[in-house]
Amino acid sequence: VLGGGQLGYNYQWNSNLILGVEADIQASDVNGSAYGLKKAISGNAIGQANQYSAIDWFGTARGRIGFTLPAYSNFLIYGTGGFAYGYINDTNSKATLVFNPLGNGASGVATYGNTKSGWTAGGGIEWSPQTFSAWSAKIEYLYTDLGSVVQTIPTTYTSGGPIYTTIWRHSTPYQFNSIRVGLNWHFNPLVGEPIVEKY
Repeated sequence: VLGGGQLGYNYQWNSNLILGVEADIQASDVNGSAYGLKKAISGNAIGQANQYSAIDWFGTARGRIGFTLPAYSNFLIYGTGGFAYGYINDTNSKATLVFNPLGNGASGVATYGNTKSGWTAGGGIEWSPQTFSAWSAKIEYLYTDLGSVVQTIPTTYTSGGPIYTTIWRHSTPYQFNSIRVGLNWHFNPLVGEPIVEKY
């Protein structure tokens, strides 16, 4: 689940072509977790891994190009793309339990919380009703790529002899798809009055 707001500017180049820019920001409930358990190759240990990923919020700043349908001037089909950014929480933990001799083991945890940037692209349909031409509703698809988070997780353990340190490396990609619906109010900041959509 996600929700937020946007602000933008559209310019109607001719009866069919619309050019514009948009910026938006939204809170996000995008998250996921994973758990793994595996017997060690040596046969005398068990390895456990836990991972949690979340995108707390994200925003975009995009260009937009759209075309109206010849027979339906209040329908706009558009493509959009540009800059994306978001706040990512990422936690990875590793644990090893040695059972020969029993009781030896180790664990390690790595956490990441920061803003990452990337890109986004997509498209949508926007409709302005004839009777309320200052308003429009839209449905939009976006693919967003915020790159990857690479975590290094050191764990140290002993199996009844020398002490071993294992360095785990875990990479989590942050690419996602979103479908958004929106309601826009069109206004002219120069005169302070709603404008009549031509679409």
